[in-house]
Amino acid sequence: MKCLAKSGDKAIAHVQALISHGRSACEFPGVAPGRYAVSVFYDENSNGKMDTNFMGMPRKGVGTSNNARGHLGQPKFDDAAFQYSGGKLDLTIAIAYL
Repeated sequence: MKCLAKSGDKAIAHVQALISHGRSACEFPGVAPGRYAVSVFYDENSNGKMDTNFMGMPRKGVGTSNNARGHLGQPKFDDAAFQYSGGKLDLTIAIAYL
């Protein structure tokens, strides 16, 4: 699984984590307090990218913080955003297949 933003130039971090027993954990060290959103996808074929169909829909499992869902595309930042005040924060993100 990869945890990252769709647009690499907007992401402050990219992380890869292994999946075990249907769960994974991504850690983002050194992140300053602020407002963030997290987007993940399950890289089933380990090619390092989000594969899409001819309409641009993900072929892999995807998820975002707040389990936000988009309408004909990625969810809006405001729907997925959360406030991070520093320290440890546990987020649970469900992976969906569209």
